[in-house]
Amino acid sequence: MMGMSEPQRIERERRTLQAMFKLTCRRQHGFRSGLCPECQELQDYALARLEGCPFQGGKTTCVQCQIHCYKADMRVRI
Repeated sequence: MMGMSEPQRIERERRTLQAMFKLTCRRQHGFRSGLCPECQELQDYALARLEGCPFQGGKTTCVQCQIHCYKADMRVRI
């Protein structure tokens, strides 16, 4: 999205991650409010990685990125 500032881009990515984890946990683990411990752990990890993204406002989606911030085992889980 052209013209999106760094804080807006990161915030949009954060909301997207949170929505994805909520939907996945609801469908796969039956949690209707909040997240199960496993999904919470994965979400916390993903959000921490997002905060440390070296590209910040200029970032693409993680799947399109040339570097991968997630450890291999966490990338598989996520």
